[in-house]
Amino acid sequence: MVSSIRANAVRWQADVAQQPLAKEDWSTMWYVYIIRSVSHPDRIYFGITDDIQRRLKEHNSGGSKHTSKWMPWEYVVVLRFADEQRAREFEKYLKTGSGNAFAKRHFL
Repeated sequence: MVSSIRANAVRWQADVAQQPLAKEDWSTMWYVYIIRSVSHPDRIYFGITDDIQRRLKEHNSGGSKHTSKWMPWEYVVVLRFADEQRAREFEKYLKTGSGNAFAKRHFL
């Protein structure tokens, strides 16, 4: 499953850019995101959420113990998924060694 996710990640990124959703549709989607610390650009964080706007506000207000030390944060990439399970699998993959290398090669 991870290999098919890896193979389709770039296509999914393009899909996100080409198919914007109306605001009322946002709650039905899942987002895997990569953020970078503005003050410490070498700090990267991978996450998942169903509310992309709220989540960045949480990171930038100290609401996450994993990111509070390196505020503020900005999005590097946001990938939209209709299926929660696929989103969780892709986030989990990005947090592995090969997933991290993939993200650096394609997104950072």
